[in-house]
Amino acid sequence: MWLNGRHLGFHHYGYTAFAHDLTPHLKIGGRNVLAVRADNQLKSRWYPGSGIYRNVDLIVKGKTHVDTWGVFVTTPEVSADAATVAVRTTIANDDAAERNVTVLRRIVDSRGKTVAETESARTVAAGQRAEFSQQTTVAAPRLWSCEAPNLYQLRTTVSCGGKPAEECVTPFGIRSIEFKPGRGVLLNGKSVKLKGVNLHHGNGILGAEAHPRAEERRVLLMKEMGSNAIRTAHNPPSTAFLDACDRHGVLVIDEAFDEWTRGKRGGYSAVFDKYWRKDMESMIRRDRNHPSVIMWSTGNECPDQGSPTGEETVKMLAEFTRQLDPTRATTYGAQPGNLFRFPTAEFWAALDACGYNYEAISRGRGGGYLEGHEKFPDRLMYGSESRMGMLLPYWRMIMEHDYVPGDFVWTGMDYLGEVGTGESLAAHKQFPGYLANCGSYDICGFPKAHSYFRKLVWTMDSDGAVAPTVHAVVRRKHSGTDVKWYRSGWGWTPALSSWT
Repeated sequence: MWLNGRHLGFHHYGYTAFAHDLTPHLKIGGRNVLAVRADNQLKSRWYPGSGIYRNVDLIVKGKTHVDTWGVFVTTPEVSADAATVAVRTTIANDDAAERNVTVLRRIVDSRGKTVAETESARTVAAGQRAEFSQQTTVAAPRLWSCEAPNLYQLRTTVSCGGKPAEECVTPFGIRSIEFKPGRGVLLNGKSVKLKGVNLHHGNGILGAEAHPRAEERRVLLMKEMGSNAIRTAHNPPSTAFLDACDRHGVLVIDEAFDEWTRGKRGGYSAVFDKYWRKDMESMIRRDRNHPSVIMWSTGNECPDQGSPTGEETVKMLAEFTRQLDPTRATTYGAQPGNLFRFPTAEFWAALDACGYNYEAISRGRGGGYLEGHEKFPDRLMYGSESRMGMLLPYWRMIMEHDYVPGDFVWTGMDYLGEVGTGESLAAHKQFPGYLANCGSYDICGFPKAHSYFRKLVWTMDSDGAVAPTVHAVVRRKHSGTDVKWYRSGWGWTPALSSWT
């Protein structure tokens, strides 16, 4: 990025947010030229998109202001009677002199009523940053949950010498989240089973552009199918996507990387050592006020996961994550071992929750839930990826065992790339095929036959009873001896809801 010919900097990861200060190079009152070059050098195993596909904002601030992502809201104590809301606000003073700064915080409910208010003041030295910390109590809070995603606003007003300098608004939810081996995931003290899907960041035929309504539509489609949780495979999502999850009560695993130090297809591994800290900080500081986010995923199926290097890396990432946000669980999605070594006990010990990809039922590699729980009763395990064909036995196991909190199917909606992962004509396993064909919804967001089966299974109670619903489908058939339908474990019997 360049402003008036001055280079401002590079950013190597298209999924994380960043900011540049334009002030030193601006021509006040004159013509300014901002040039941006998007160069998609880092590759991916799916269609990542290219160019500018998320929002760009021009932000005007005073010399004394709230720092970028400088507000952090937590709710350390939550009950139906009262909730403690803790706020940390980082104030930047870019002026040449010290300033006497006052920070007023008001918590406003969905009806616009102020339910709590605090104020604190201190002197901030010239060119420095200072953190203002305060706690307050909200009486009879309206808790955020999947069934009732109640939201509040934190309105922060910064004043210098008694004069208002800036106001910013931070939406948040009041809720508690706990991760307990043997009991699973507790939301507001109640056990919740994660009826999850994996989603890539693309929007089907719209490409990678994060249109707010398109992001919300994907969330609503998943919820219509019965899902209450989404894993953002395998990178941080857009802010618009998380905003939609906040509004509609969908839990989120916010994932950082698909590669660490060893690559797959020329991806993030090329810059991991240099930029992992910057990108992890961007993801966590940007997203940590979203009540929908319940876990930070440090990675997915990284080739170094079963090596000593992998153990060192996951410890490093988990420790750094907890420094920025100790209120949520750290996790990782592990390949079962047919391509890479399954993670060691030391690897898993660094994390709060252990994501098993396709290893719920042991096949002698990583060990499934039953074996894992017997050997490591304090390990919290869940299915970070699963095949559609294993939905019923996986979900029965989840319902029977409290220590397994849920499962995330691959995948909720179809996407571009990884052609024919689920199902395809044999001739279309390569060009001109362009879809993975493993989504419960197709590339346009229309439900496939197995989305109805998934919804049916997710209504199953602990005794195996389900709601009496029927959905008829027509098996897809192709004529000709040279055409053969291909289906993998990620796919489903090729069927349509209408023969027309």
